[in-house]
Amino acid sequence: MNKVFKYLLSLVLIFTCSKVFAKELTLSYSDWSTYYPSNIPEVFVQRETRYHFYKVVNGQVVYDDGYYTELDGYTKDEQSAREFYRYITNDYLLFNGYNELVLDDVYCVKSFCYMINRGNPTMVSTDEKFDPEYTNNDIPNVTGETVPFTGDQVIYYFIGFFLSIITVVSILIIKRRKQIIRA
Repeated sequence: MNKVFKYLLSLVLIFTCSKVFAKELTLSYSDWSTYYPSNIPEVFVQRETRYHFYKVVNGQVVYDDGYYTELDGYTKDEQSAREFYRYITNDYLLFNGYNELVLDDVYCVKSFCYMINRGNPTMVSTDEKFDPEYTNNDIPNVTGETVPFTGDQVIYYFIGFFLSIITVVSILIIKRRKQIIRA
């Protein structure tokens, strides 16, 4: 009877301890936009600087219409910098005592945490800060020219290489003859 009681007690402990009531917080974000979300705390807002990109094709500058942080094969146009914003759509965020974001609410059971509520964002246009006529300022001027033949030093390198081989071979032959004569 004592053994049965121990097994039943251990089963009860296992089943009660295996349940975890932790809720992991997942952050959801709004879409990137040029509108700034005001009336919410700054910790909810993320910003990113994006640029227009261009490349030279057949002697002409071709711009890409979109804004990107980086684009392979293209050159960044620094004057086209524009801020894009997004915000966290969760109703609240949890922070620990060191002002670090907490994504597991069980941490707050035994440690100090504080909560910041988001509120309702008001989207404010930032178009007045952006100059849409930046492309007329400094477009790179590309002229298609044939590259003139320059006197590359490759021929001199080959001549030097062959002379050094001939010198090394002649030194080896002379040393070999001296060894034969002594013997």
